[in-house]
Amino acid sequence: MDSDDLEEPVLMRDYYKVARANFKINPPVETSFPSTDFITISWDLIPEASDVAEEKILYYSLEWDQGPIQEWQELTIPGSIQTTITQTSGFSSGITYSYRVRARDIIGYGPYSEILSIVPKALPDKASIPVTVVEDIRVKISWTKPSGNGAEINKFRVYI
Repeated sequence: MDSDDLEEPVLMRDYYKVARANFKINPPVETSFPSTDFITISWDLIPEASDVAEEKILYYSLEWDQGPIQEWQELTIPGSIQTTITQTSGFSSGITYSYRVRARDIIGYGPYSEILSIVPKALPDKASIPVTVVEDIRVKISWTKPSGNGAEINKFRVYI
């Protein structure tokens, strides 16, 4: 064995450290209103460092956590270079869901992005039937406030 054979593993190890350092990825963003029907998540492509095949991103891994349990599940398909995904099931109103993304090349995965937290909301429930009370020359209208289903109800429209 000559000295050239001993240097190559050291050089390759240093190359891997440099390649992985370039994996920093911005956190995903929500690109739809957070409803209980669907949520669309997008993230930015990592600009390619060079045309060298070993430095190309093979795919992105988007994971989600379904609430307080902290059990991350992958949503993307390995091998896919997609940067947007629409999830259409598994949501409950008022529960916080978390998303994170990371990139993979032939060396392995880069670090996770910062976490995006989303609280899906549904339309508020129907208000109760209004009750009217006549007081002199005024009419008082009242009703029971309905559930906001994860969202704050901040105004009502009353049509007479």
